[in-house]
Amino acid sequence: MSLAKDSTELIIQWISRKGVDKGKVMTVIHDISAFIPLYS
Repeated sequence: MSLAKDSTELIIQWISRKGVDKGKVMTVIHDISAFIPLYS
């Protein structure tokens, strides 16, 4: 299990508890995931 994947899960869970729109979250995650290959 990669650290990036674990972090993404935690971020999604945290944002979900904040009541943020899931679609908006996925857009942000998609943007972030563009940078993940640099670290994985």
